[in-house]
Amino acid sequence: MTTATDTELDPYGLSSGLPDDFIGEITDAVFSTDAAYNNGDTVLFCPDLKTDLDDRPLVSEKISTGTGWEILDGGARIVAESGKARQFNRSSKMGLLIQHAIEAGAGDVLRGRGLPTDVSTWIGLTFKWVRKPIKGFNDEVKDVLLPSEFLGVKGEASTNGSAPAASNGNGAAPAVSTADIPAKVLAKLTAAAKKAGTHDEFMEAAFDIDGVDDNAAAVALVSDEAQYVALKG
Repeated sequence: MTTATDTELDPYGLSSGLPDDFIGEITDAVFSTDAAYNNGDTVLFCPDLKTDLDDRPLVSEKISTGTGWEILDGGARIVAESGKARQFNRSSKMGLLIQHAIEAGAGDVLRGRGLPTDVSTWIGLTFKWVRKPIKGFNDEVKDVLLPSEFLGVKGEASTNGSAPAASNGNGAAPAVSTADIPAKVLAKLTAAAKKAGTHDEFMEAAFDIDGVDDNAAAVALVSDEAQYVALKG
């Protein structure tokens, strides 16, 4: 005998019991460690989210950055332990956060604010957050809280969640400015672009160049495939 329910959810389905499907602003964050997480050997990105949930107005997350990172400035930023520029592993939770934030529409805003390794880049950003099933090691699937829609930055005007780009007069977004990139760094980036066969090869070589990873304009240029094509000539 079938009994009607007052919900569209499958009554035989199971919930994680964790907050899901909410709007949340990153109001604070820090890079830290937790003795309960990999014996404290893994650096975690720990944002606080101000939500629209009546029962959970504040949600705090711990997001693994992967291995090989060092905390600086009291948790305000991290750098590679090797001292060389590097990117987050795409399979780390921090890599997933960046990937989904960009796919949600925050790419230009993030690049314009600074580096993903700096806490200040993330504070003030508002997303719709949902838990998505992500396959990890040993094919284990876990629900991970990730951005699904970018809704803007606190105190900044936005359209569909992102600040409108300026026009160069023909409807296209303007090229990344090179004014804030040191001439020696720009010269090395140009040489790397001409040598590389693809944008991915260029990025891999570019982030090994001293002075790139700590210069927001250089990071924006390297990340923009159109700029790679322009440098390659």
